[in-house]
Amino acid sequence: MAVFPLQFFTEGKARVGLDEDYRSSPLGVKYAGQPKGAYVGFIPSVLGSVLTLSPDPSLGYSLVKVASNVDPGGMDVIIDSPVTLNFAGQPDVDFPLNVMMRSSFFEDGVSGTSAEIFTRSDTVPVENDEALICVVVGPSATISVTFDATIGERDEPLAFASVDFGFMPGGSIEDLRAAADIVNEVVAARVGLDSTVHSDLSGRIAEDYSASSIAGRLAVIFRALRSNDYLVGAGEESVVVSGSFSEIDRDYEPKITLSALGSESSEGALASPNDVVRNVALVVDATTGYRPIDDLTERRVIFGRLIGPNERTISGVWQFLNASKNVTATDGNGQAIVEVQVRDTILGPDGNYYEVDLIEDDNSLVLRTAFRSASATAPSTVIHHWTVEFKKIVGGVELDASLIAATTVRFFFPAFVSMARSNFDWKLALHTAAERSPLPVASTTVPGIIALAVTGARLGAVNIKNKGVLLPGGPFHTINFNSVNASVEPTAITGEVGVVEIGIQGDKGEDGTVGAQGEPGEVGPGFSALNPFEISGEFGPGLGAPVAWSFTKNMGHNVRYIAGNIARWRSGGGPITTPGDRLDITNVSIPTATEGRIEGTLGGVTGNVYLRAFLSSAGD
Repeated sequence: MAVFPLQFFTEGKARVGLDEDYRSSPLGVKYAGQPKGAYVGFIPSVLGSVLTLSPDPSLGYSLVKVASNVDPGGMDVIIDSPVTLNFAGQPDVDFPLNVMMRSSFFEDGVSGTSAEIFTRSDTVPVENDEALICVVVGPSATISVTFDATIGERDEPLAFASVDFGFMPGGSIEDLRAAADIVNEVVAARVGLDSTVHSDLSGRIAEDYSASSIAGRLAVIFRALRSNDYLVGAGEESVVVSGSFSEIDRDYEPKITLSALGSESSEGALASPNDVVRNVALVVDATTGYRPIDDLTERRVIFGRLIGPNERTISGVWQFLNASKNVTATDGNGQAIVEVQVRDTILGPDGNYYEVDLIEDDNSLVLRTAFRSASATAPSTVIHHWTVEFKKIVGGVELDASLIAATTVRFFFPAFVSMARSNFDWKLALHTAAERSPLPVASTTVPGIIALAVTGARLGAVNIKNKGVLLPGGPFHTINFNSVNASVEPTAITGEVGVVEIGIQGDKGEDGTVGAQGEPGEVGPGFSALNPFEISGEFGPGLGAPVAWSFTKNMGHNVRYIAGNIARWRSGGGPITTPGDRLDITNVSIPTATEGRIEGTLGGVTGNVYLRAFLSSAGD
């Protein structure tokens, strides 16, 4: 067993510490307790194998604070003389060695108080009731001293994590308080506005600036949304429209699944029974854009009331297959024929609603859109049933309505949507027509529009009487305006017209008074550009029968006026006065906006005739 140098101190040179300024604050829970360490003196020096720990030369003593190894009391060990430890003969393998102090304090009044300086291998950690003074390294014949960096190498004996005690310099408690405040502030800053605790501050800030987070702090926005198109039969007073409220089967943006809880504070459509006042859908003919009417006589506009979603659970365990439109009740307990309607939406195991396109039997459905998630089953799944009911106003009272003929319709419905997504507002689209359908052409059975005073047109379905007596073949006739002198004038009886023939033209009446001078007309186009002379190359020789020549030139501006003539003509041999010599200009024209052209013929009987032409223009 290794034997290490040891030095004992008797009672009187060790005392219990009281309320020194070096006590740790209760805030520093990790370091709570009596501080320990070499505060003053114990200055090491070596000579050969001997270590000397000297008092502080200015104070004349050394001081170590250490806890008692018997009673949890703080001890101050004060020594006013040097302490020596001799390492002669110490095996070199024992180094390095920790030089430490510990003490014993008894309150029984019998046992004495003592302290000791001892050495131990540095492979054994410093215990709670021990204070490290320095570290000695070998060999034993020529030892040297190093210090434990974890306590600051004989600087202030700082607290460190491996022991319960330690000194904290002035201001440490304030620093701890500030650090605790900073930590608490950062921790609090990581809590998002939705109370989510993020792992770091940047994650929280990124989430706060996301579209959904920002939108969550704002009100939802009112929008008019467009439905899918639906074929509605004549006489039908409602139509199932569930697919228009499913993210999967909506044909138009926004592609979202809508509830019927739309309000200023909640996303969703305005629908009955949740909102019976603002729930008004504008119904239009998908082909013409006109609003349908209830009949050809009264022509009342039909609008819509959105009802839903009527939610219900259907029987059976339903299997959805990836990329397949077929859905099957695997347990054979489905009752689809009774519980489902075509165009209802069924809740898939992926949380999306899919429109039902066909009901094959109680246990087999066909979806409009293939299931887009991994194959799965959904026991007791849910059906959503949305409808639009057609309405009209008669005498201030809202009544059920139906279409005159089978029509493909779409409707625009009010909704509140989140500002986190693009706001697809269809108000402009719904106003493309948004009026009742125009009157049809009138006939003897259909009231409608008629054409008056158009050659070849006929006045349809009119009641014509001759001096109050119905004409044969009546009561309805058509009037042909092909006659040159035909004319129509009203009669004393409402709804009747008289057809007369225009008489002989009368004498000319007196001249009327001269009216005031009219407003000045618009300023005509002026000339802002001029090209006075553009000459052609020489044409010829003209010998024999006349031949055509032409000169076309870009005049450099929009040509408003063009003029041309002969610049020079000459003989190539022989006189040019022979009666058979001809030089004619046949045309001066503007073939394009910026070009001029002069054309003619050239010929000579006895002499060769040559010529040059020129063009002049004005314009802008």
